[in-house]
Amino acid sequence: MADKKKQHFLPQSYLRRFGVQSNNKIICMLNVKSGNFSDKAAISGQCQGDYFYTKESDFEGKLGVIESNFSSAVGQMIASETLPKDLKAYYEMYLTVPMMVTRVKKLTEVACDMAMERIFREGITLTDQEESDLRRSMRKLSVRVGARSKRVLLDLECRLLRSVTRSFLTSDNPVITINPAYQDDDVPPGRTVGLSARGLQVYLPISPAFCMIYYDEMFYSMPRSHGALDISASDVTELNRLQILNCDEVVYFSNSAELEEVESMVRDCVREKSGGGCIPHVGRFGEVDRRSRHALRSPGVTACESVKRLIVIPFGTREVMSDG
Repeated sequence: MADKKKQHFLPQSYLRRFGVQSNNKIICMLNVKSGNFSDKAAISGQCQGDYFYTKESDFEGKLGVIESNFSSAVGQMIASETLPKDLKAYYEMYLTVPMMVTRVKKLTEVACDMAMERIFREGITLTDQEESDLRRSMRKLSVRVGARSKRVLLDLECRLLRSVTRSFLTSDNPVITINPAYQDDDVPPGRTVGLSARGLQVYLPISPAFCMIYYDEMFYSMPRSHGALDISASDVTELNRLQILNCDEVVYFSNSAELEEVESMVRDCVREKSGGGCIPHVGRFGEVDRRSRHALRSPGVTACESVKRLIVIPFGTREVMSDG
């Protein structure tokens, strides 16, 4: 039996970077479904469930080691305002992100629902306990898939973005994958945002002031520097908008004074979705179109103006490093 009943699908160490400045054990949260807001939400109670992955005692411990290494690398970047110079810390920024994609509730529940649908089609009846155990096993499998995909981003360039004007939001599904290179092509959107797809951009906010970007250098260019790249307020707004569109239920931020602005962005995003606007492949909050899973399409050339579009290459899959 696992020692820790409460298991987090988003690390507490990650959310603490967005905690209220006077107390990093609490955070501001807005539920985009219900509209409920709290400026004193306990981080320990966020993004978790009872035995969410497993009842095995060693699984949480292994996740804890990975989370600790990632948190240390993030801490180095925030303190120095540069990419890590230590090689191990630098690679942690690449190796942990695929698992952050696969372990969140939004994606694991899609995988669980698809498995249950297949079982029901076969005419198999499960007890409530059997269904609960199966869903837990599927969540654990999703984590393992992410861990096995740890090298998939290593051929992407990485930069540290800094905002000096407004704060980055994060959410219960914080890794944004978009592919502006093919947004106007007749390619099924779910195929363009896989972590091995050509033309990919990946965004992960790591604090209210900093955000990571991973991008395909065959398609985009950015200034070559290990230091942080200052981006415009409009870029930050666009990235925050994508966080809202990508979230399952909740967005997080550190300052309650930002609530009015965040609520305004949420209303705009709701209208955009319900009106079939620029991002037609994302369903209502918490409902993912299975044809595209978690695909986002940005109305601009890129989500960030600092990323310059280069050339158009026929859609396909990058050659990525394997564990081979």
